Amino acid sequence: MKVITVDSLRALPVLSGFFEKLRIENIIFAMDKPEIPGIYANPNIRLIFPLFGSCYHVRISLNGELREIALREGDILCCLPGACVQRVNYPRDASLSVAFMKNCTRFSYREEIETETVCFYHSTRAVSPGGHLQLRGLISFVGEKRSQPTLVKAAQAVFATLTDDLTRESVPGSKALQTFQQALYTMQNNFQKDINREDIAGKLQITSPHLSRLFKTFGIEGFADTLARMRLEYAAELLRETRMGIDEIAEQSGFQSSSYFIKVFKKFYGVTPTAFRA
Repeated sequence: MKVITVDSLRALPVLSGFFEKLRIENIIFAMDKPEIPGIYANPNIRLIFPLFGSCYHVRISLNGELREIALREGDILCCLPGACVQRVNYPRDASLSVAFMKNCTRFSYREEIETETVCFYHSTRAVSPGGHLQLRGLISFVGEKRSQPTLVKAAQAVFATLTDDLTRESVPGSKALQTFQQALYTMQNNFQKDINREDIAGKLQITSPHLSRLFKTFGIEGFADTLARMRLEYAAELLRETRMGIDEIAEQSGFQSSSYFIKVFKKFYGVTPTAFRA
């Protein structure tokens, strides 16, 4: 098999065509345990789906055991950080793989199923803040045991942002999406403070209803849940990495009371902060 690196002039039309035809019906998660002996555990989140008219056979860790599965059109394999994925060789198998790296997004694909040439394209920048947040939400949904329709919606949001990211490789994105990205950036830098929808809308010089519509159009969750998730992910990190008390963690994470923090934490994670830390 021949592997080549291609530039944007060659890659962008092909990738845009893939995404325009992409249909998502089922999300499968490759876990990090148990490991596949001798197979490299990729540290990056990856999304893999078969090209149209093809299957893709892989061996992965699924539900605590190693299994061989055949991805079909409509399936998306989401590889969590540290997951081992072993391709099982079938001659006509072909897929598009998207790896989210620190400084870029790496796409690997076959331009035609029949060819043995695999093309690699590296974007000029990492996934946009909106896409990064959407990915984190998709990963969080695994532990929250969300339904397939919710997972599919989250994956669709990721690919919508990826499509826009690819468009921005050559032309600027839409003004609405740029405003949404600015909203996320502002929230990420202020979530530890006592902020709300009106505060963020004011900083962006737009109305609160317009901000809500942006989250409905481009986000995987509404404004309130997105802000809560930012705070909870930070709180979860403090719970794992420090011995700070619950009251202090609630305050540091932007919650106005520890009782409300505990209530929201249990809603998202299914356990209290104390049980999460144990």
